[in-house]
Amino acid sequence: MCRILAGVTQGPFPPGLLAEFGDLARTGDVLSAEDTGHPDGWGITTFDDGAWGYVGREAETAEDNSKFTAAVRKVEARTQGGVVIAHLRAASEGAINIENTHPFLHDGWSFCHNGTIFGLKLPVHPMRGRTDSEWMMLQLIKAVNAARSPMEGYRQGLRAIADEHEFTSLTTAFSDGERLLVSRVIGSVDNYPREKLAHYYMMWYQQQTSAVVLCQQPLGGGRWVQLKDRSLIEVGPDLSITIEDL
Repeated sequence: MCRILAGVTQGPFPPGLLAEFGDLARTGDVLSAEDTGHPDGWGITTFDDGAWGYVGREAETAEDNSKFTAAVRKVEARTQGGVVIAHLRAASEGAINIENTHPFLHDGWSFCHNGTIFGLKLPVHPMRGRTDSEWMMLQLIKAVNAARSPMEGYRQGLRAIADEHEFTSLTTAFSDGERLLVSRVIGSVDNYPREKLAHYYMMWYQQQTSAVVLCQQPLGGGRWVQLKDRSLIEVGPDLSITIEDL
């Protein structure tokens, strides 16, 4: 159980959104009606000078965290634009440690996931941690490398995982630094009605003058549009949006 924020900009990242996103470490929706918050880690990645890097990443809460605040300021101070991916973790698989803290970076991609995939035998090479999410990233990279286009590989990889495994959600953000790919795919498990899973594993997007931002809970003002279940969205460097069915 996690929260994802990702965006593509042609200038500075929209001010205030990342700080408000950090508040979800305490107040963010979770599947359990009795709890709120995503306190088990945070990470922010940006694509600069042709490579992905961490602006900040910790296996502890973003709430009242000076390092998270400093990372937000660094992102908002960037003037060149590009892709930003941020994640707040509420651990469901894997220990609370830095190796299991999203986003994950591998082979030129940044990736984060909200959901649980069941029945995996972990770890597998070359994983650094022990989460279903890092495993999923490796499967998607393989699929993209074998496909005619990143979107087609993304779709094929997600379909294969959905067909072969039980899962709560394959809600992800995935980027090679040029384009941002985001999915919302709801699964079915015995413990939770599908309607409850669909209500929790949301994804919304907002088009601004110089940015397209996606988040699992609407932030700030303006109009947010819900991405429907079993949908993929690609945001290009020119802020073009392509939405396709899984």
